[in-house]
Amino acid sequence: MKTILSRLQVGVLAAIAVALIGGVIMGASFAQTTYPPANTKAANTKAANTKAQQTSSSASAKTAQTPAQSGKSATKAPASKLIDINSATVEQLKTLPGINDGLARKIVEGRPYRVKTDLVRKNIIPQAAYNKIAGLVIARQTAAPKPKASAQNAPAK
Repeated sequence: MKTILSRLQVGVLAAIAVALIGGVIMGASFAQTTYPPANTKAANTKAANTKAQQTSSSASAKTAQTPAQSGKSATKAPASKLIDINSATVEQLKTLPGINDGLARKIVEGRPYRVKTDLVRKNIIPQAAYNKIAGLVIARQTAAPKPKASAQNAPAK
């Protein structure tokens, strides 16, 4: 009788060991990975998250002022730093990455622009140059004067 119980115990222990080992292996294969690895200490506190957001936003503002070295499009600049392609001077346009004197003059001559993508659509600048400046420019519309109320359009009294 003792040998039956000891064999049964060994069998149960072996089954448990297999289940645990199999569970660890299967659990690892279903685990999610993040790239880059998250900072667990920063993720646990709200203050650290706020500080990380402030740091990343100030870093992105610095990146927006200097074009990306990898050749990708520039990141979006703050609204106050954007250059309006409908009102900027040739000198202001030449400060943009990839825009030389000739392209700056073509931009000025092609005005007005409804949207900034008109630069490529109207063949003013090549797509590669547009990719460099897309986050740094805006096409603001000039406010058209509102028509004055005449006797016909005046509200009834």
